[in-house]
Amino acid sequence: MLLREYVRELDKERFIVNDTASYRTSAATSGWVTKWSKSFTVTDSDQVLLWSFQWVLYTSSANASKNGIRVRVDNTILWEFLATFPNDYAGRGTQTEMGIVRLSPGSYTFYIDVRVDTAIYYIDIMNVRLGLFKLHDCSYQTTSVSGVSCGAGATTTVLSTSITKKAKRKIPLGFTKKTYTFECVTVESDGNVVVFKNPTESNDANALNVRLYVNGVEVGWTRKVRDALGSLSAGPEYICGRRNGDIVELADSEGSISIEVKVYNGYTVAKTVNVYLQAYSSVWLMPSSLTDMVELDVPFQSTIYIVSEPLWADPTKQFILGYAKAWSTVFNQDNYYSASGTGILTVSYTFDLYPSRGVPGFLKWSGEGASITFIVADVR
Repeated sequence: MLLREYVRELDKERFIVNDTASYRTSAATSGWVTKWSKSFTVTDSDQVLLWSFQWVLYTSSANASKNGIRVRVDNTILWEFLATFPNDYAGRGTQTEMGIVRLSPGSYTFYIDVRVDTAIYYIDIMNVRLGLFKLHDCSYQTTSVSGVSCGAGATTTVLSTSITKKAKRKIPLGFTKKTYTFECVTVESDGNVVVFKNPTESNDANALNVRLYVNGVEVGWTRKVRDALGSLSAGPEYICGRRNGDIVELADSEGSISIEVKVYNGYTVAKTVNVYLQAYSSVWLMPSSLTDMVELDVPFQSTIYIVSEPLWADPTKQFILGYAKAWSTVFNQDNYYSASGTGILTVSYTFDLYPSRGVPGFLKWSGEGASITFIVADVR
């Protein structure tokens, strides 16, 4: 009997655009102006927008300049920075940004805006990519808060929300077991310095220090956009951070994954912030390190097939069958089977000798930036 599931629904996947052109701003603008836009339609309740673009910035030799880039869908802000750069700012090279946001069915426009308050050499926007995808066992949240007051010398929870933690369920390979999470946070505070902090970093004086908590535990940032800006004259007043790759254990019943954004105000007076969050989770986003995202449970002599492929990146994907033994690090002989590769990778294995159920964590995979597409069990 052949059991099959398309966990990445290809009939719901939509290519929108891959614009390789470069769009330059080389003069002051009147506030925020739209540099690039594209309209699109979402037709399914679980379709998710995957976006990416590149940018590079150089200032003139004459003076410092307050500059910014902002990404939004209609009026929902997804990503941004706004900071004052010194004269003769030579940039930090081409930067790549990406994000995931779930949108309800309807018509939308994706915008990239720029802001240049005084003369600049140039800001380039390039290689804009948009597409829609849909994965099974997903959950999501898009939310924002405005005008939240942060007391001087105190920590304030400026945003508290959650996404659904799906219950374990039966699949052709056995059962779902863990899910991968993705969060993107933007914080605005006009005229103030906003910095994103990792757990081991101390708070800065005269700054708003932003920290992220998942299920009550502080986590670090996968990408802090501030790191891409280099030396500044002032700010950033608006800035973004991304966290992806936390793995959360599923349970027999549905639950929730809590997400909190906290700000320590290092100023001597109260400050206000605006916060924007997009969060997404799915079992079928591949993790950065080998992880048992599913619990293998098929009859002996069955053959399993797994197809994986790029989503926002084309990493080397790896699949193993094995487990850590008593002297695992001594002999380094944990795996009975392994396969790896880039692009569209199909792996298969017939259980005619090794265990097909009953060994926790026996099947693991990795390949952050890719997803699982098909899973099949030929049950004998």
